[in-house]
This record gives sequence, structure tokens and C-alpha cells, in this order.
Amino acid sequence: MPHTDERTEQVPHNSQVESSSADEVRALIQEANARGEEKLYIEGGGQHRKMANAQCRTLPMRALQRIIEINPEEQFVTVEPGVLLAELEAALADHQLGLGFDPVGYGYLLEPGAFPSKRNPTATIGGAIGTGIAGNLGYRFGRARDALLGFSGVTGAGEAIRSGGKVVKNVTGFDLSKLVCGSWGSIIALTELNIRVVPISPESFTSYMPCTDVRAFGTVLAGLRASGTTPSAISWVHTLADWATMSNLPMLHGVMVRFDGAGAAARAERAYAASGLTRGFEELHVATQFWRTQDEALNFRPAHFTGIWRIEATPTSAVAMVSAWHDPAAGRAGWIDQGGKIVFLGSTRADDLPTGHDAAAVDSPELVALTAHGARWRLRPCPCLPKLDGGLQRLNQRVKHSFDPRGVFVSPLG
Repeated sequence: MPHTDERTEQVPHNSQVESSSADEVRALIQEANARGEEKLYIEGGGQHRKMANAQCRTLPMRALQRIIEINPEEQFVTVEPGVLLAELEAALADHQLGLGFDPVGYGYLLEPGAFPSKRNPTATIGGAIGTGIAGNLGYRFGRARDALLGFSGVTGAGEAIRSGGKVVKNVTGFDLSKLVCGSWGSIIALTELNIRVVPISPESFTSYMPCTDVRAFGTVLAGLRASGTTPSAISWVHTLADWATMSNLPMLHGVMVRFDGAGAAARAERAYAASGLTRGFEELHVATQFWRTQDEALNFRPAHFTGIWRIEATPTSAVAMVSAWHDPAAGRAGWIDQGGKIVFLGSTRADDLPTGHDAAAVDSPELVALTAHGARWRLRPCPCLPKLDGGLQRLNQRVKHSFDPRGVFVSPLG
């Protein structure tokens, strides 16, 4: 039977405008349009607000916090955007379900000096969809855009809009869900979300394969694909001594592979046999803690690394980037996430930092050469997303104008 829940107690805000229903959201956006020059920043948990880099009124969504339906049979959940990720994940766990795209927000990296062992407690599901950032399980289950089945929302013009459905078979026509994922609140204020969820097995096994040469990572990936073992997550990591000490994790330098479901340990053994590595493998008994700290990129503590880049990549380019960059003795570190889809690079060196604060100046010449084919954005010390070039920028502006002709919504995307 579907699970339903009543609205929980509203969380107070220090914001300038408040909204507790879809109708109120629409009224506030229409009011901003009527005033002409007013700008609104759509806010969930608030961890990304500084990335907007603009003085504007905040449109907080935390009061829209109902878990409307959890349907284990059809494997979807209907929620409002202000639901805390921790609350939603706990409710789904009661049905042995989870969010396959494993949302992360890097919230603590945007706050200097923090080093927690869990995600930012203010993170919301609306923010996870709006940023579209997947964690390590995205290797197997895909990104947020693969999980969002449909939504209701309000455009920047103040028009109510609905797209998609509750299950895949009901999603027809132009799928706007793909458009809003990763739009950073720049075109539509989401008021209700239909999200595909996945079964979560209690049986899980994370194997650690020592591998100090990152150039072997491509060979390992090829072997894993040939083995037919279906890993849930794959990373190449090098945990530096200070991070291992603070996080209570062991020193690790190699490939981490996670398997979920029946026979996870047996599949891990089969995967190792196909990996091409020869130094053995072992189970990581602190796997839950490792994957959470890995997801939130906490290896790059703001107190230690002055520059941190997140880069979208391919397995081949990921190996090339990290191989050329990773040199802890010289103050540079890197790792590979999501089987080569994401690379993190960090630097302790002042000469690696940009001189400007705009998105066009976030990279050193050396880093630009490494990431010519990847989207990249900087987490510290000035979080920003790269500006788009040429035709892609013009297309982005046309889409923005279609949904928000007066430019009411402010976001890191403009």
C-alpha cells in the first residue's frame, strides 16, 4: 500500500519571502514579475546560496515539506521540494527503497573548516534535483535526470506547469524533467516531484584493490565490464594521512568497488579475478562511512586545499587528468569518482589559484589543458560554474527566456 504523510511542522526561515504552498509560490513569482526589477533566488537548504553571487530576495522552499506518497509496487515517490534528504531517505528505507542517483551537495566544502561524517543536514530533495549532482551510486543507477519522472512547478513568468507522470510508461512528449535537472533554479520553481526509486539490498560488499598507479584504472574498468558483475560504484582513491586520521578511515591507495544485492561478496571476488590487478583485495569494513565521505568530496578539506575543482570526464580523460595532476608531495591531489565520470583535483599551492573571481578565470593554464573536454566548476574558495560558450550559451539563453522572460530567477547559471 502507498505510504502517505501529513505536513510536518514548518521550519522557520530568516528569508524575506515565505511560501508554504504551490499557490503561494506562484503568487510570489507573479508579484516579482509585476514589480519588474525584482529578482528571486530559489532556496532549499541554503548550502549553495553563495554560488548565486547576487543580492536578491530569497524564495525559500523548505516549508513545502510533505512526503505525499511512497509507492513500493511501482517504485516511485511523490514529494514536495522542501523535504529534507535525510527524512526522505529514512522514509524510503522503511520500504527497502532508496534514491538511486545518490544525491550529494558538497555543502560542507562551501563552509570553511567543517569536516563532518555525514551530509549537510539542511539538504533538500528539491535542491538535489535542481543541482542534479549524483553520488557514487550514479555509476549504476544514473543521474537525477534519469530518476525524475515528472514534476509540477511555476515558471519565472508565474505560470503553473506540469510535466511527465509518476511512472515511466506515463512519460510522453517533450520531457521537461531532463531540462530542470541541473538547472539550478534558473527557469522553474519546483513544487512537487515524482521520482523513481530503486530497491536497496541489505547485502553489500565493498572491495579494496591496492593500485598505486592510476594509469591501471582503465584496464580495471575493462575487466569489470567483461566480468558481468554489475558494480554499484567504482572509484580510484588515495587517502592522504591527515584525512585518514580525521575521518577514522584506513589509508587507502587503489580501486574501491562496491557490490549490492545477493552474492555481493562472490561477485567482488569474480571482479577482482577479471581486474588485471595482482596485489590481492580485501573487504572494506567501514564502507558506509567511506562512500559518504567520498560522495561529499571530504578528502579535499577546505582547511587544507585552497583550490578544488570538480570535472566531468570520461574514463580515458579521467585517468589522463589524475595521472598528470596527482602529486601529494607537491601539494596536488586527485581522485576518480563514478567509474571515471567525475574527477576531483585539489591544490594547496597558491600559484594554482586564479586571479579573478568570474567563471572564465577559475582555472590555471595547466588545468585548462587537462580539462579541455570536460565541464568543470570550482568549489573553493570562490564557488562558481563555468560560463557556456558559443552556440550552447545562446541555446541556454533562449531556454531561459522561454520560461523566465523577465529574468526573475537568479542562479549560478544566470
